Amino acid sequence: METTSIQDILVRSRKTILDLLHQSGYNTTPYRRIVANDLVKLLNNPEALGMEFDSRSDEEGFEHMEGKRAIVEYKLDSIKQNVGNGSYVTGRIDKERTQEDGEYPAPTKFANTTEIIVVYMTKKIEEDLESYDKGALEAWTKHQLKIRFFPMFRLVNNPLEHVLQPKFEIVKQENHTALLKEWYCRSKTQFPIIKFHNDIVARCLGLVPLDIIKITSYSPTAGEYIKYRVCAP
Repeated sequence: METTSIQDILVRSRKTILDLLHQSGYNTTPYRRIVANDLVKLLNNPEALGMEFDSRSDEEGFEHMEGKRAIVEYKLDSIKQNVGNGSYVTGRIDKERTQEDGEYPAPTKFANTTEIIVVYMTKKIEEDLESYDKGALEAWTKHQLKIRFFPMFRLVNNPLEHVLQPKFEIVKQENHTALLKEWYCRSKTQFPIIKFHNDIVARCLGLVPLDIIKITSYSPTAGEYIKYRVCAP
């Protein structure tokens, strides 16, 4: 990739990240004040590109976000091997623990407070994502830590805003039982699945296994129709 291309990818992907996190209930306003020229100057210092967000739990509809935060970090060197062998996730867990004033919190604490978005650069546009999917799944199943890995170029355009994409909504946990009853399902596994992390929509929405999403589609012949999917490993 040429330098100019990397600059363009950085600026455009940054907006997508902010939009996705805003939609999830985080306050992204402070980081929207950084103009493109200043952002590009940070390319040689990936740590300075990092961001940390607090929730907008004081706004209606985001009460469930109270106490949550999101961390975005940039990795402009290859991290595929470290993610695949588990050392990246282990190191990230240790880093979170050392920030807790020396405490060693239970793994479930991460699920209630923190999610991490890792934006990485790759020389291969079609790089195999298996290592990243495996790393994200292990972080969740073993440590209850939500990590999303995105190749930077994949965020140049917001995948959720494509003209052909239907509307996606996460079904609140407290509504799952009623939804199962409404659709005559004995368990969530009877819904069609959306693949955890591997599916770009699941990644953009920050889904974890057993989350349910509502999909509203529109057709010139059938009109509006609704379906549901469950996130599966």
